[in-house]
Amino acid sequence: MALNPNIIELFRRLPRRKGRVLTLGEQTVMFSSARLAEMLGQRDLRKDLTQTDVFEALGFDDVQSLDVSDYEGSDHIFDLNQPEAPAHLLGQYDMVFTGGTLEHVFHISHALQHAASFVRPGGCLVHLSPANNWMQHGFYQPGPEWLSAYFQQNGWQIEISAVIDVIDKTHWIVQPPRRAFRGIRQMLYGVGVRSEEATIDTVPVQNLYIRKHESDDSETRFDQFPAIEIHNGDVIEAAG
Repeated sequence: MALNPNIIELFRRLPRRKGRVLTLGEQTVMFSSARLAEMLGQRDLRKDLTQTDVFEALGFDDVQSLDVSDYEGSDHIFDLNQPEAPAHLLGQYDMVFTGGTLEHVFHISHALQHAASFVRPGGCLVHLSPANNWMQHGFYQPGPEWLSAYFQQNGWQIEISAVIDVIDKTHWIVQPPRRAFRGIRQMLYGVGVRSEEATIDTVPVQNLYIRKHESDDSETRFDQFPAIEIHNGDVIEAAG
């Protein structure tokens, strides 16, 4: 993924911005040094920005990256599909930014656990990825509960869980994409803070099932899918 002004605005709202940060993948910077200076109220670096420049401007003092190869010069080489994480990275970072990487990893549950395992107690895991229906981007388009259930059931504090529109809601794309990375552009954003007692390996169950199976909550039910049809690119509610 790339760093754009909207993502920087999200980072500015993080509970803490200092220490060591690890990005999954090397992040391309999609704005100028003048724009960064304007956003953060700092002097213009007058250079082509790297992710290190951006995170240091945000307050971090050690910026590292992890990737499956050294193609982009990452500090750490590791395949997130693997079941065991590198021991020397465990609990070492104040912030881990998944950076639009997890949806491209076939064993996405391994990738999420690894990312969480790199966070030290008191640090945060910051996740950003295409959400449901942004097809033809990666292997997966997770919904909000995928992340919030993982945080909640592993004892992490949920700082935020949100779905962010990338384009105006009137511009939903319903045609098959003509090239990669097109689709309905909503992104899943979440931040979890790791506590001393938090775990990383509790496999979450959807909260709806927990409520149904562990309580007498007769109000909990599954809604039926709405009956819709698509005609000439327009979504029309079907009769009956």
